Amino acid sequence: MQIRDLPVQVRWLMLGFAFSAVGSGLTLPYLYVYLVEVRHFETTTVGWLFAWMGVLGFAAAAPFGTAIDRFGPRPVMIVGLVIEAIGTGCIGFARTVPQGFAVASLIVVGTAGLWPASNALLTRLVSEQMRERVYAINFMMLNGGLGVGGLISSLVIDVNSVASFQRLYLIDALTFTAHIAVLVAMPRGPGALSEPSEVSRPTQ
Repeated sequence: MQIRDLPVQVRWLMLGFAFSAVGSGLTLPYLYVYLVEVRHFETTTVGWLFAWMGVLGFAAAAPFGTAIDRFGPRPVMIVGLVIEAIGTGCIGFARTVPQGFAVASLIVVGTAGLWPASNALLTRLVSEQMRERVYAINFMMLNGGLGVGGLISSLVIDVNSVASFQRLYLIDALTFTAHIAVLVAMPRGPGALSEPSEVSRPTQ
C-alpha cells in the first residue's frame, strides 16, 4: 500500500501529523538541555518536572477519552492542539520553576487530548483490514518527522542563546497551528470505509 492509495481524509490527517511531528522533533530532544543549561533549573527539579508530566498525562487520559466518546475525535484533537500550541509557544519564555511546571502541564494536557483522538479518528476512517498498514505508515511518518526536526534543530540550536530556543519553540507552536488548519479543512464524511457497520459511525 502506498500513501496515494489511502482515502483522502487519511492523507489529510497524515499531513497534519507530519507538520506536528517535525515541530516536535525540533524541540523534544532539547527540553532537558533547555531547562538545565539555559534556564539553569536544578537537575533534580527537572527530574520532578518530567515525573509530574508523566503523572499528569496519565490522569488526563480518562477525561479526554470520555470527551472523544461524547464529542468525536476531531474536536478533541483540535482542542488538544490548541492547548499544546499555547504551551509550546510559552515554554521558551518560562524563566522560573513555577512557570516551567505550568507550561509543561499545558503541553502534556494537549498531548493527552491529541493522540488518543487521532488514533480514534484513524480507526473510523479506514476499514479493519487496512488499519494495521495505515498505523504502520502513520508511525513511519511520525518517526521520520521527529528525526527531520531533530536534525534541523541540532544544526541551529545554541545553548548560549536563549533566543535560539525561543525561535524553535515558536516554530513548533506554528506547526501545531498548521495541524489545526489541516483538521479544519479536512473533508468531512465517512471517507472510504468499506464495512457498513463502520460507515454508520460518526467521523467528526
